[in-house]
Amino acid sequence: MEDIYSDYDYSIKKNLKKAASNSLSIREANSSTDIEAYCDLSDFVARKHGRPSYSREFFHNVYRFMAPSTNARFLLAWCHERPLRDVCTW
Repeated sequence: MEDIYSDYDYSIKKNLKKAASNSLSIREANSSTDIEAYCDLSDFVARKHGRPSYSREFFHNVYRFMAPSTNARFLLAWCHERPLRDVCTW
């Protein structure tokens, strides 16, 4: 990890330190509740950029059929055990 970290530029290192000091963690989705949080984030980003949203059914199907075989992964940022979108404004 040190070798990887040492290659990051200053801004990335600064953001990583900020994330650690704010109890931010990254973990893979492991439930339908986590996928709902992912859907909420996807909807937020779509609205922000004026794009149509993907259906929630799409994400749930990808999770149900592809994640078990490791063909798809959903990663979410969490702050104090809540999805980052819900609690932190950076």
